[in-house]
Amino acid sequence: MLAQYLLDPDQKAWGLDRIGDAWGLAGDTSTAEGLADLVYRVSYPIDAALEESHLTSTLNEMEIPFAAVLADMEMAGIRTDTAYLRTFGAKLGIRIAELERQAYELVGTHDYSLQSPKQLGTLLFDVLGLAPTKKTKTGLSTDVESLEAIQKEHPAIPLILELRQLTKIKGTYTDSLVRYVTPDGKIHPTFLQTGTSTGRISCIDPNLQNIPARTEVGREIRQAFIPSHDGWVLVSADYSQIDLRMLAHLSADANLCNAFAQGEDIHLHTASQVFDVPESAVTPEMRKRAKTINFGIIYGISPYGLSRQLGIGGEEARQYIERYMERFPGIRNYRDRVVEAAQRDGYVKTILGHLRRVPHINSRNNMERQEAIRQGFNAVVQGSSADVIKMAMISLSKDLQPLKARMVLQVHDEIVVDTPPDELERVRGMMQRSMESAIHLSIPLVTHLSCGSNLRDLE
Repeated sequence: MLAQYLLDPDQKAWGLDRIGDAWGLAGDTSTAEGLADLVYRVSYPIDAALEESHLTSTLNEMEIPFAAVLADMEMAGIRTDTAYLRTFGAKLGIRIAELERQAYELVGTHDYSLQSPKQLGTLLFDVLGLAPTKKTKTGLSTDVESLEAIQKEHPAIPLILELRQLTKIKGTYTDSLVRYVTPDGKIHPTFLQTGTSTGRISCIDPNLQNIPARTEVGREIRQAFIPSHDGWVLVSADYSQIDLRMLAHLSADANLCNAFAQGEDIHLHTASQVFDVPESAVTPEMRKRAKTINFGIIYGISPYGLSRQLGIGGEEARQYIERYMERFPGIRNYRDRVVEAAQRDGYVKTILGHLRRVPHINSRNNMERQEAIRQGFNAVVQGSSADVIKMAMISLSKDLQPLKARMVLQVHDEIVVDTPPDELERVRGMMQRSMESAIHLSIPLVTHLSCGSNLRDLE
């Protein structure tokens, strides 16, 4: 499965029967003998394809060792305070009921369900006469973006937005997480090594990677995840702007590399460059916009996409991107080289050899081609960052073997370790060393470490 994923990462559900079909080798997958026979026969063409694509060492030195790391993390699990979740869920339930009561009072009728998109649309646009902002195939849209656009038009709409947010959090987290807690008091999620085309790890049953960390309610959910023993500590190590650092290394852009080498605030530096003002004159709003532009460049954002994110005109957004590329010319040149190679080869490769196919890179359809360019460039940068995190976790897992401490979670650019207090300083050193020396770049990799008695209170 891992080998086939390396050859074709856009197809994520690589079961053995599908792998056999992909190579024109049917087999009886309902018996142990049939499975073993199919594995034997399919291994030959897969091995040959790996050699041809220079992916054999990627499989043997990264993906197979990494599978063992994920297995250890799943078995370790993360302790979860079910009593806290139930109490917090009950509080949310009270708040949800109160929001519903207030909203119905403001709209003056109980005839329409606030939780039904269709009925809510009828209430807002037909009964209350508000102007809709977006239409879908099924009618007038009541998604978050549409409601936020008209939230000043009626006092009930902010309440409906909060109601929707809390209802989702209650259903997705406080009510459902408790069902995943096993008799040992822990949740043992499944980490998917082949779940994303960029190589990043995904997590299911349950997904612990998408708990909102920026909202107060999301942070309250994080409080439920605690060390495996009383008195133990959760330690987090988080890469600082790894995608931007990776972009600086890959592109060798002198301006960006120098800013990182000098330890500058990269968003402040970018704001100064894009808005053509001294760093001392950069306002918080300018820095915020520069941050959006920085990360937008990694994702291959279009002027239209940037204009939506910043709430500005398309021409202004186009000028921002143009000025960014003028001030960081190495990035434009590198992007052109990536696109040129993809048009020639039909795929792009990460820093440690993962490939992603971009079949539409030479499409005559402009939208298809632009999307392929965006995906290809993003796959190189994000995929290279994913390579670094995997190598860091492989190294850290080896370092932790003699200790009681264990890795329990990986979220985006962050690794979380559950450790007894007498191992804390050693673990912190191991985490920093493993992550910052996972791969040698032309600029330093930097991590931020924090620890606490639960995921919310990491300091």
